[in-house]
Amino acid sequence: MIFAKASIGFFLLRVAVVRIQRQIIYAVVSTTVVVGTVFLFVTVFECSPVSYFWNRTQPGHCVSIDVIIGLTYFYSVVNAICDFTFGLLPVFLVWNLKMDRKVKIILIPVLGMGCV
Repeated sequence: MIFAKASIGFFLLRVAVVRIQRQIIYAVVSTTVVVGTVFLFVTVFECSPVSYFWNRTQPGHCVSIDVIIGLTYFYSVVNAICDFTFGLLPVFLVWNLKMDRKVKIILIPVLGMGCV
């Protein structure tokens, strides 16, 4: 998901010309990459050794389930905000373009499909 959202962000960067829109895209992409990478490493290395996750008969330990649940909620909220931003941003990208209103109305949902 990290790479998919980053690629959507980089595509929107090619379309954005206003400085604040570009800054928003950079912020969303960097937030997605950082939070996604942290979530990936915490879930992969949740147990020490990693094989203890599947084989509880060997010696080892895992991070508290409360930490994992809290991190999952945090990751979900950040992803929802980033998806909402990528879904809503095309409205502002297309709004001031010099083209027919019908074309704008068709183009906004097409560009907004990145949130799906």
